Amino acid sequence: MSNAPFNSPGFARPDSAPETNDNGCVETRTFHPSIDRYVFDFKRCDASDGWECYDSDQDASYFGTWVRMETWETVTYVEGDITHVQAPTEEVFRAELASMAAFYGSPPPAFRVITAEGVTEVYAARPGEDGPKAKDLLAAALGD
Repeated sequence: MSNAPFNSPGFARPDSAPETNDNGCVETRTFHPSIDRYVFDFKRCDASDGWECYDSDQDASYFGTWVRMETWETVTYVEGDITHVQAPTEEVFRAELASMAAFYGSPPPAFRVITAEGVTEVYAARPGEDGPKAKDLLAAALGD
């Protein structure tokens, strides 16, 4: 288990013993009241390390979820509560992603395109789903 979000200086270690969730993943929890989700977006769960944002209509400065497909792990940040989930196998990880999709519901639009003809909502695939990612859709929309 990588325990990636918890392993750097000045960051709280897990507050309790790891637990196994209904899907068979190991969950580790901690609380860190003096940060916001952007610490995860730009440092703890950075895209350069293989992390992807798991978009939901709940996303805000006090909430976010990230997925790392290569290591079968997720991180959720909610108002200081941090949960790191590590799956032991790809099959268990896929079950975890399915549970997340059921819990969070349909993803919000990745972005909206406003033209003279109206507004078009553009949807991206979430981590683990087939389909284009938000960055690829945005590049296409901008003509890059």
